[in-house]
Amino acid sequence: MRKKTKRKNHKFFKAVLVCFVILSLIGLRYFYIKSGSLRPTSRAISGKICTKSMDLLSQNKAKIKKIYVKQNDVVRKGDKLADLDTSIIDAKINRVKAKIAYEKEKANYFKLNEEKSLEEYLNAKKDSSLDIKETNGKLSHLEKSQLLYKIEKSKIDLLDTENAYLKVKKQKSAIFSPKNGQIVDINVFQDKFINTKEKLFTISDSENIWVDVKVNKSDLSKYKLGDRFDFEITDFSDARFQGKVFDIAQIEDEDGFINLKLSINQIKENPSEKTYPLQSGMTANFLHE
Repeated sequence: MRKKTKRKNHKFFKAVLVCFVILSLIGLRYFYIKSGSLRPTSRAISGKICTKSMDLLSQNKAKIKKIYVKQNDVVRKGDKLADLDTSIIDAKINRVKAKIAYEKEKANYFKLNEEKSLEEYLNAKKDSSLDIKETNGKLSHLEKSQLLYKIEKSKIDLLDTENAYLKVKKQKSAIFSPKNGQIVDINVFQDKFINTKEKLFTISDSENIWVDVKVNKSDLSKYKLGDRFDFEITDFSDARFQGKVFDIAQIEDEDGFINLKLSINQIKENPSEKTYPLQSGMTANFLHE
């Protein structure tokens, strides 16, 4: 009898304990719901990094000698992207140099004739036995010699100008990135002949960058121009970024979503702070408070 009574008491206390735990959990849940602690205070959203891009065009007809970058490479302003074959320019420079050497020889010859004609004319003026006609003949010969020398000097000056132009053109045989950014597309390959104004590279502008976010039209009232955000970018999880809404599309897409555009602030408070190479297509995760 005593054992039966103990077992009944044990079952009773066990049942009471279970009921107490269940009632406690129900009460706790009710308390949190009433107090609002289970209501979300923010809504997690994500978007994609976007940038403006520019096409880099060729300035002259040429042949691609070497390419130094690959698609999606991050580049800085002034980085070399490719070299052009300079063999054609080199040949032109050599021809011009040969012409300059030839014209200088002719100029030296005409200079000697000029000096000789000047000496003959001065001697003729001093010689009283010569008539005026002979003296004028010496003067005409001197003037002709001077003119021929001036013509040669002008030819040499023109060739020097052409040579300087070709040297500058040769210096431009390397193609450099005009800005900080990312190589989005490469339209040339090694040994390809290119024409003037032909598209070579497409480069995104890392200084003109934003986050593109899609939000449901029903949630649009929660977002306003100027709203600020703190967000993370998956490729740089150790960093925190700031931005704000600067554009809200007025037209929804076929899935009922509206596009928001958020600027990205990477202004450094001091030079030692790190600037991150953000690229088009990276994912940004943030909270709208």
